[in-house]
Amino acid sequence: LTPLLTQAAGGHTADSPERTVALAVLNGVMGDHLAARGNALALNMTMRMDERDWQPESAKALGDQAPTHVLLTIHGLCMTDTQWRVNGVDHGAHLADKLGALRLNLRYNTGLHISDNGTQLASLLERLVASWPVPLTRLTIVAHSMGCEVLLKALMAVQARHQDGAGQVNIRRIVLAARHYLMRLAAPPPCRFDVVAIDGERIDWLRGAFDAS
Repeated sequence: LTPLLTQAAGGHTADSPERTVALAVLNGVMGDHLAARGNALALNMTMRMDERDWQPESAKALGDQAPTHVLLTIHGLCMTDTQWRVNGVDHGAHLADKLGALRLNLRYNTGLHISDNGTQLASLLERLVASWPVPLTRLTIVAHSMGCEVLLKALMAVQARHQDGAGQVNIRRIVLAARHYLMRLAAPPPCRFDVVAIDGERIDWLRGAFDAS
């Protein structure tokens, strides 16, 4: 990993795909250690647009023409935001196009504790909604692997701050996203969805709440 993690070594620049992936792996393995020591290789959580860091407050520049639907993709352990592209197809961008949504990515240090990442994500989501220049009517989030756990922690944090609001899940859109992902497989396996319902200290796990058949 050493040549890839330097600013420029072996032909790999600081923003090269190779270095980006190597940095994601390093953070997944020892990101908590890097962050605790203030190491420059520790990744900070940030939203991304067009493969560039993007702050929620930047949404104001979109003005009245801002879309009312945003798709946010969240990667998994030891991964990065560019890895939604498989075999030349960016599945996040393709889904956003089908939904008519503006696509944002999340990049984060997967070596940090899930609760820490969840708290950071909750703040980012609240800033996004607060900064959007037009009413944001829909926020679709597609998460992979550890990203699902980070998202769950973020939703719990948001719920704790806004006890008067209960979110609604659009099952049709979740099924649509699952079918789109499974299309790349020669023989798509059965796909079921469990639901974790949280009410204060009570947690209910609803196995097989719905499926993508």
